[in-house]
Amino acid sequence: MMNVTLISSILGGVFAIASVVISVGITTYNQNRVNKINNTLETKKKHQYYLEPLIRSAADLQSRIYNILEGGFIERYYHNGNDRNRKYVIDNTIFLVAQFFAWTEAARIDVQFLNLENDLKTRKLSELQSKIYSLIQTDSLGPHFMFFAGEQRAIGEQMLTKTDKGYNCIGYGEFLKKTHSATSFYLKN
Repeated sequence: MMNVTLISSILGGVFAIASVVISVGITTYNQNRVNKINNTLETKKKHQYYLEPLIRSAADLQSRIYNILEGGFIERYYHNGNDRNRKYVIDNTIFLVAQFFAWTEAARIDVQFLNLENDLKTRKLSELQSKIYSLIQTDSLGPHFMFFAGEQRAIGEQMLTKTDKGYNCIGYGEFLKKTHSATSFYLKN
């Protein structure tokens, strides 16, 4: 009778330990899945946070370059404009370049901590940024639109502010107040 009680107690203990082990294993597995889902959601949030302003700044800059090259912007507003027009042509064009560098830098800073191998969009964004950096580092767009990688990053950094969500780019009004910034130095030289 004692053997049956002992065996029954041992089996009960084994089943209790097995239940705990299985329960811990399932909890760990579920927690790993939750962590992977959270990381994926965080990556998507980062993309969304930077993607729209990066695209908008690229479109603004592209529009200005097009207007300069094809639309007679410089002739009309700089060469034939008044002092206010000339100042705007220079200041706003510098701002558009700096704003693009800022959003590129902000995305680069935050995206560098994400897992590039597991996220195709993040990897593609990083590759495109590298191509743009490389293109702007050459004189293929002309000698006046050549910025070394360090200059691009320095200009971008000058335009950024840190927020709870990540980074944000200063606006045109704030930019105009920063008359002695690295941005003005690099872009006017």
